Amino acid sequence: MLPSPLLRARMRGGRLLILFARGRKVELNVAKGLISLFESSVGKSLSDLSSRVEDLEKIYEAAGVDYKLYRGLSVLLLRRCGLQRISSKVEPVKARLTVYSVVNNLFGGFLPSDKLRGDVLRRAAGILGVGESELEESMYSDSEDAIIVREFRGINAPELLKTYNLALLQTALFKAASLTVETSAPGWEIKPLLRDVKYRGLMYTAYRIDKSVRIVLDGPSSLIKMTTRYGTAMAKVVPSIVSLSNWCIRASVVKKVSGRPKYLTLFVDDSMRKLFPERRFRVESFDSAVERDFYRIAQQAGWKVEREPEPLVSGKDIVIPDFKVSINGIELYVEIVGFWTAEYLKRKIEKLRRLRSRIIVFADKRLACSSLQKLPMEVVYYDGKITPVQVYKALSKYRESRTEEVDVETVKRVLKGEIVDLKMAARRSHIDLRILEEEAEKMDEYLVIGGTAIHKSLSSRVSAVVKEGGFITYGEAYRALLDMGIPEEYHVPVLEAAGFSLKWRGIDIKNALIIRKRVSDGFKDGAMGKA
Repeated sequence: MLPSPLLRARMRGGRLLILFARGRKVELNVAKGLISLFESSVGKSLSDLSSRVEDLEKIYEAAGVDYKLYRGLSVLLLRRCGLQRISSKVEPVKARLTVYSVVNNLFGGFLPSDKLRGDVLRRAAGILGVGESELEESMYSDSEDAIIVREFRGINAPELLKTYNLALLQTALFKAASLTVETSAPGWEIKPLLRDVKYRGLMYTAYRIDKSVRIVLDGPSSLIKMTTRYGTAMAKVVPSIVSLSNWCIRASVVKKVSGRPKYLTLFVDDSMRKLFPERRFRVESFDSAVERDFYRIAQQAGWKVEREPEPLVSGKDIVIPDFKVSINGIELYVEIVGFWTAEYLKRKIEKLRRLRSRIIVFADKRLACSSLQKLPMEVVYYDGKITPVQVYKALSKYRESRTEEVDVETVKRVLKGEIVDLKMAARRSHIDLRILEEEAEKMDEYLVIGGTAIHKSLSSRVSAVVKEGGFITYGEAYRALLDMGIPEEYHVPVLEAAGFSLKWRGIDIKNALIIRKRVSDGFKDGAMGKA
């Protein structure tokens, strides 16, 4: 990250456009010139380096180079220097304070004549137990003249420009009101990002969007306190984001215009990948022998096993299961719960309870607590070591469920209520999700939208309520849907079942327009308020 005054960006049409370095000839020349200057400064004083940097800036400035680019690159290169202060007998601050104390005691704070300077130094040196020359050297041993450039960690010009671009993006996001990341990267890539987010104490909310995950980070401007500290933390997760195999960043950035805060939209995605440093992910080994054993046994049983697959959304959190196993079109997730702290186990169980994906939990026998037993999924207990029999038995139920016949009466018993989460119903009934979806679609009573079966009577009532309310945005319809007893997580599929779709306007879903998508209902395409 760079000092805020060095951010290179423009405002256009409510958007913040960052002026990234694109590797142009002039940018490469500036980078090469600065790198050469820093390399030749090893062994010299910091003051000498600073002077040379200033002289070179004047030359580039005369050639029309943006001073923000030059100074930004200089800041990054200075961070690659190893500095060493010349050793002194006394800490410089202590030396100065002692001299000032003597002057204050003898002369009331001001030295009457330079002729008395030697006397002051002798007295101060006596107090500190050093010689006069040693004291004088110590007094200014923290100045730039006394700091030596001990080493410089080299870098080439193209890589320096990529590092600069990353720093620009971090600087722009330092005062973000919110930051939204959308990615369909595998779980083993997203896991380091989530660790980074949690380690830095950031607040986030997660959503599942088709095959992608949307992670919304609350920005520092949304907080009352610790704005600078939180903004720095948010900026520091940016390297983890741009390292994903695919990503999209949308942010609302606060910028003062004429003394007033203005919210600007910042958009960056992986089409700009080449502008940033490449970071290679390290594929971690198994967390435990139990995980390694499950992986081996499941593969031997004929299942395709994927470690740390795509993330699942649990409420407003993200869960990355240990495994995803599949065979003959059947897919399910596996979570290995070892022996952890009580607090960790509590959080783990709460997340698992909210999951609506089909999942099997293998838990250490020592964790046979009531909370685990109440989970709406199968829990298999192992005693120190997982056995092939346990894995075969647990997986075989789902393998066989694909070919079993499911009659209409069985499906009717499973489909109860106006809203049925088919993933949850499949887990509880041990009926394959695809079969359950197919059978539900054949019935006249329900519409299947995004893994949810919605009774047609409910969709008709929702259609009437939205129409009568004249709602234009989802935010306006939000309360009416809650009053109808529809949980927030089912609002989107229920609206789709009622013949609507949402047209996003920015990162806040409540600003999304409600669009009538079925002409047969007698409405033209457009916002409901305009239909």
